Amino acid sequence: MLFRDLESYTLLSEDGYDLWLALLQFCPPKHTKPGNHPAFEMIPYGLKNSTEILPTILSIIRSYTLYSPEIFSEEFSTEIFKVLGEYLSNMRDDAYVIFISFMDILLINPRDETIDKVVSSGLFTSMVGYVMNDEMNNFLITKMFLLFSRITRKDYFLSFWGWHPDIKANGEKLRYHQLLNQYDQVYSVNLLQLLKTCLIGLKDTLTNDEFNALIQLNEATR
Repeated sequence: MLFRDLESYTLLSEDGYDLWLALLQFCPPKHTKPGNHPAFEMIPYGLKNSTEILPTILSIIRSYTLYSPEIFSEEFSTEIFKVLGEYLSNMRDDAYVIFISFMDILLINPRDETIDKVVSSGLFTSMVGYVMNDEMNNFLITKMFLLFSRITRKDYFLSFWGWHPDIKANGEKLRYHQLLNQYDQVYSVNLLQLLKTCLIGLKDTLTNDEFNALIQLNEATR
C-alpha cells in the first residue's frame, strides 16, 4: 500500500481501496483473513481524506467485521467510530445503508470492548441524535432502530440511551412520544415492532418492576 504522505497516494489511493475491497470480497478467506493490522490502521486516514469514496471504505470495514471482528476491540478502532459519528448526520444514503449493514454485523455478538468504544467514541450519541432529528428520513431512522435492537442488555441500551444530552432527567416518556409521533401510521407499526423486539431482548436482564414500567410506557404510546 502506498505511503500516505507521498503525492502519489492522493492520485492512486482510490484504485488502491477498490483493489483492497476486491481482495477481501473475492479471494479465499484463508488468504484475506488479517493476521495483523497495519493495513486496517489506515482506515481512519481514508475516512477523513477520501470521503468521495466513503461507500467503498465502509465496505472494507464491513468485510473486516466478517473476517476479523476482534479488530474492533483494538484501541485504534475508537478513531474509526469517532469519525463515523461525526459523519452520520450528513451521510449520503448509499453510505448510510452500508454503515447500517456493517454495524448490524458487528453488534450481532459484540465484545464488551467493542461496545465500550462505540460509546466512548461518541458514535452511540450520534446514533441517538440521528433518530431524534426531525429532519431525518423516517425510513432511514427505522433502520437505525435495527441497531438499537442489537444492544438489548440493561447495562448497554438503557444506560447509554440515558447518556444522550438531548434526553432530560425523567423526560424519557416525553421523548418516546415525540419519537413515535414523527411517523405516519405505516412507519409507526414498523417502529413499534422494532421497539417490541428491544423489550423482549431486555426482559431477561430487567427486574419485573423495570420490565413492567417499559411495557406501560410502550402501551401508552399506542
